[in-house]
Amino acid sequence: MRDLKTLGLTGLDDFILQNKLSIYHSLPTIFRGFLRLTKRSFPLVRLVYLAGDRIYGSDAELFKTHFSEEAFLYVGIGSTENATIYRQRFLSSKQLPAEPLLKMGYAVPVIRVS
Repeated sequence: MRDLKTLGLTGLDDFILQNKLSIYHSLPTIFRGFLRLTKRSFPLVRLVYLAGDRIYGSDAELFKTHFSEEAFLYVGIGSTENATIYRQRFLSSKQLPAEPLLKMGYAVPVIRVS
């Protein structure tokens, strides 16, 4: 883990590469801001896990630009109060849809949310 409150986004690319991280996990806003600061790629990262906010098509493009074709983008959304209501989606760079906002899938049958 890296203390972004103290250290900020600058140098996060060095942190990932020096520590040979294979999983990246953050809010989409941090992902977006961090990748706009670097031109580097991260060949050892095999999973990018984004959750907690909307994920745009431009985020998918950043994923394709900075991570290998073998990496997966994991998109998750759910309720922090009730972890049983959760949707997730794994996408490879070849499967990324051309959507302005990445969809989370489909409604669960026989479940009513009000």
